Amino acid sequence: MIRHVRPRALALAALLVAAPLPFGSVAPGPAAILLVATLAVLALALWTAEGALPRELGLAAAALAAIALLGGLQSLPAPAAGANLVAPESVRLAAQATAVAGPQSGSAADAAGGSFVALSLAPAASRSAALDWLLPTAGFLAAAALGSSRRVRRTLGGALLLAATVQVVIGVAQWVSRSNTLWGVALVDMGTRLRGSFVNPNHLALFLEIALAVAFAWTWWAVRRTVMGGVDGGRAEDRLLGVGPPAVAFLLIFGGLVLTGSRAALLSVLVAMTVQGVVIGGGGSRRGRTWLLAGGLALGAAGAVAIAALGAEGTFTRLTASSIDELGSGYRVEAAGATFDLFRLFPLAGSGLGTFQAAFPLVQPPTIPGFWRHAHADWIEFLATTGIAGAALLGIGLFFYGKRLRQVILHGERSEGRAAGLAALGALVAVAIHSFADFGMTLPANALALAVVAGAAGATRLERQP
Repeated sequence: MIRHVRPRALALAALLVAAPLPFGSVAPGPAAILLVATLAVLALALWTAEGALPRELGLAAAALAAIALLGGLQSLPAPAAGANLVAPESVRLAAQATAVAGPQSGSAADAAGGSFVALSLAPAASRSAALDWLLPTAGFLAAAALGSSRRVRRTLGGALLLAATVQVVIGVAQWVSRSNTLWGVALVDMGTRLRGSFVNPNHLALFLEIALAVAFAWTWWAVRRTVMGGVDGGRAEDRLLGVGPPAVAFLLIFGGLVLTGSRAALLSVLVAMTVQGVVIGGGGSRRGRTWLLAGGLALGAAGAVAIAALGAEGTFTRLTASSIDELGSGYRVEAAGATFDLFRLFPLAGSGLGTFQAAFPLVQPPTIPGFWRHAHADWIEFLATTGIAGAALLGIGLFFYGKRLRQVILHGERSEGRAAGLAALGALVAVAIHSFADFGMTLPANALALAVVAGAAGATRLERQP
């Protein structure tokens, strides 16, 4: 079937597999290469597009692009009088810096001499973050332009599952060899936690969550098609061949996620699969729901047996060893509270997209010393750095995408199209929950994976207009 998929779709699939390999593409070099390659795939996809994008997807993509534009605008010098209305704290800090260091020609902080000041506390960081936001925007648009074809959706979904499998294999190989080196680079010792080619196991866990949502939807579609719908001949081996591959993929990825030791990931996927299950249970026959429930229990039992057999320090061990105080009032919660204080200083336009590292010392309490690159809470960090303006843009994008996703799940072409919507729903729910406790979406590989899954699912044709 791959031979019937056009090169532009294969190129996007290849990017999904390759993106996590260089440490999640988090370094400047790999991130730049990934962005350029994704933009090239987008250009090719739009050049050869066979139809217009659904209106909701276009508006969602426009909202993502607007966030990138916001970061660029934050980095530009603006008249101090106008900036004082939008971000008085930025003007005050710029004037304070000028008073201490003296006027500097061409400086964005030259509020006294040139009467111009950037809204961003770190303009260079905001420009870099704006480029980072172009990656999921381009990935989303490219997948949306290509995803109306079910062959393309199969290819992209298969590529994500392959990428997740590769990550689990790399992690297991490191675990077996007790190696703490990847691609010749010595990494911080994380014990027996799997991290694949990511530096942080929690970031691998987020990538696996997205893939697991796809595997769950594939399993539902296979069960519905082979067990509930029947196959030619109705033989047991035919049913096994239909359900076996997605079930194996699900268990493999779920086992890898458990071995990352990420508590937030486990809770996120459980909630996400519950939401997916509720959506599935909302339709279909009673017999179908019974088969799905039985299949889900069987998968869960098999997964528990596999995890117990591995006997590693996985998520369940860390979760049961965590006290309520550790989970509820640890340093991450305190940092999140301080980050919300940062939002109060810059409520309208934020401190500048990508400026958390520069801005956090303004509110960092002495009880959590150290150097903080991120807030360990993507939602709150985004609010603090983009303000109400960024939150409104993101909310608009999610609203229109959610509207389209609902249409796909309810009226998608064939059950396979509805399964694509189910996969996107699970991925979005898992990432949304996990992002309250981590900063995994700042990694380009994770952002691209979620964008491609969402874009391809949203492009599914509808059987009828609701």
